[in-house]
Amino acid sequence: MTTNASDVTYTASFPDSVARSVQERLSDWVSVRDFGANGNDSSDDTEAIQNALDSQAVGGGTVRIPRGTYFYSTLNVPSGVSLVGEGSFSTLLVCTATTGDAISIASASTISGLRLTYSGVPSGACNVRIHGNRVTITECEFTNYYIGVIAGTQNSQAIFPVIANCSFRSPVAATGAGGIFLQNYGNALVRDCVMSGDSHPSVQPDFGIRLHNGDTAFLTDINITLHGHALLMDVPAGLNNYATRMSGCLFDSAGSITTTSAVSSARIAPAGGVYDMLASNCWFGLSRGGSGLTVDAIGTGAVDGFELSNCQFVNNANAGAEFLSPAIANFKITGGYASANGVYGLRVGPGVGRFSVNGFTAANVAGRGANARGINIDSGQSDGYLVTNCRAQGNTVFNFYDGGTGSNIVSNNLTT
Repeated sequence: MTTNASDVTYTASFPDSVARSVQERLSDWVSVRDFGANGNDSSDDTEAIQNALDSQAVGGGTVRIPRGTYFYSTLNVPSGVSLVGEGSFSTLLVCTATTGDAISIASASTISGLRLTYSGVPSGACNVRIHGNRVTITECEFTNYYIGVIAGTQNSQAIFPVIANCSFRSPVAATGAGGIFLQNYGNALVRDCVMSGDSHPSVQPDFGIRLHNGDTAFLTDINITLHGHALLMDVPAGLNNYATRMSGCLFDSAGSITTTSAVSSARIAPAGGVYDMLASNCWFGLSRGGSGLTVDAIGTGAVDGFELSNCQFVNNANAGAEFLSPAIANFKITGGYASANGVYGLRVGPGVGRFSVNGFTAANVAGRGANARGINIDSGQSDGYLVTNCRAQGNTVFNFYDGGTGSNIVSNNLTT
């Protein structure tokens, strides 16, 4: 005998619960299994999952993916729909396409509790592309990705994308590959994420997190290692990046990428503009062939306004931190230290002016060893800077060199 769910009454076992039909209870959310998804072999579940998503397109809703392994080619998450798995250990989505956007997300939508990977080796592919505004990606694990997440497109901006409590591991090591690409955005939030490559590979992907055109990004408590430039801000000409805020982040263990071995753990080198940036309590370390932090400008690019407080620059092949182009202005370093760097603790290139360094240490810290050169301001026309209350001691070649000219204040530093 068949009984219609609308004719059966259901009451939750909680105080003050009210009775309603089983049909109404089941309508709280839908399962991809209701639409024929298999989830236990290699059959293609694309149509079933997409039909489940489309069933919630009017008015929004939640689509659940029970534990299992689901193969698909491409998926589109409509506005206001949440795609929810049972956790990254239990629910695995395997994309069979190796190019293009695997999952595209529209506005006010969420994906969570999933492990996302590919059946083959992706090339020029993106696991999740954020097309809309107020999109959240949380509690997901990304593996075997070319690019894990892209926010926005070249021609459209994603407003308030949130990527939180996610892990990224085992990336593809190829030109243009990386973890998170904030391509065109406003008010982005990336927090509590961990990103790791394979253990000491000969070649790493190009980046961990990459930022292009945008206004206001909060990067908080992120650990990125073995991803080439763990932080990459190579803003194209004609575009600008404003108000990036980094706190408690570790940019670590840069190695060779496909085009060069001189890779810094963080590289800010725009052909456009980077303005009003802040980094606090961040680590820039263990670059095998480059520096912990490189700040430069390409062509007519500019970096104006960059404040670093209580940051650590440790055990890099070249410099702990280096500011190279005269197109850099108004950077400020307060506190923090550089140790065990192969060439410089802190280097300021010729012609870089209008900066201040206060209370910075270039020495042997935590037993890691001294720098070759402590604090170095290259010879040249560098004007309007202050270097005060710093300690540069015990470095192997020299502790402090000030080659700048102009109206500068260098005082109260310990250099012997």
